[in-house]
Amino acid sequence: MEKSGLQLINKYRSQIMGVAALWILIFHEWQIVTEGCWGLYVAEKAIKRIGFCGVDFFFFLSGIGMTYAIAKYRVPTFYKRRIVNVFLPFLVTAIVMAFVQHWSFSDFLKNTFFVNFYMDSIYSFLWFVPAIFTFYLLFPLYYKVFARTQSKVQFTICLLLIWVLVSVALRDIMRPDLYGFTNRIPVFIVGILAGWILQNKNVIFTKLTWKICICAFLLGLYFAYLTNYEDYFLVVPTSNCCIPNFLMAISGSCLLGWLFLQADTHLKIFGQGILKVFGFLGSISLELYCVEEWLGNRLRTILDLNSKLLLNVIVFACIICSAYLLHVICKLIRRIFTK
Repeated sequence: MEKSGLQLINKYRSQIMGVAALWILIFHEWQIVTEGCWGLYVAEKAIKRIGFCGVDFFFFLSGIGMTYAIAKYRVPTFYKRRIVNVFLPFLVTAIVMAFVQHWSFSDFLKNTFFVNFYMDSIYSFLWFVPAIFTFYLLFPLYYKVFARTQSKVQFTICLLLIWVLVSVALRDIMRPDLYGFTNRIPVFIVGILAGWILQNKNVIFTKLTWKICICAFLLGLYFAYLTNYEDYFLVVPTSNCCIPNFLMAISGSCLLGWLFLQADTHLKIFGQGILKVFGFLGSISLELYCVEEWLGNRLRTILDLNSKLLLNVIVFACIICSAYLLHVICKLIRRIFTK
């Protein structure tokens, strides 16, 4: 049995990604169905309201994954795999959207090659892909410096402090929406540290460690409430996608790993079913992100249903099927060009 939450993250990586992908899908597309029941309504609305935190899980997991990739592949191969695995679904979606939404060729190039992301708004088109791709481009250089430092923990803490100082210094200079991107830098670099620890240290999670994880997650939830509902300012602009998500993504990944271990160990067939469902969602998580928002909006304008619950079921089913179709198409393209 794994005694480290970090080891459990590795073991149940796909399932954790599946939970994060579902949370993002709820944030984008779920229609509230419990208006008549106050307690459930508050919980349902809160889950939807802070669902964008799922993105931070992906940045954290990506930071961990990059440390394994850079150890396994040479830098050119590293970049090639990132292009094939991440940019391809993004490109296929962009081609479809260009026809459906009648983009000009200029708009297509600006959206596809991240010009609008940096020059206009990060939310121009599927912002997560340009953001994570930027991290991937810089990662080999960063990791080369990181690997040479005597104390990886101290180096990471110093970098986090520098990030805070720079973020605060630029608050009246930098375009506000860019903070939605730069506020994810800390969780990514901590993911890199976690990945290095996984490969070089044997960290045991004690009962105290798990209690700290729970407290960190609850503190993240509390900060999420303050920043999303009370408009509290916490250190940097766009505070609701910084400290709260940082705490929840790191501690939540460990806690989800533990929960999946319990399901795997104690729930037998039902537990295996849970693992397969979330593992499947994790395997198409990028494709889900690429199709969900546009397709969900289109379906809601087309479908005229009195039942929000039925609408949710149909919309989610269509999005998941479409994401899987995109996954299959990209897989076929990879096979054609790698022969």
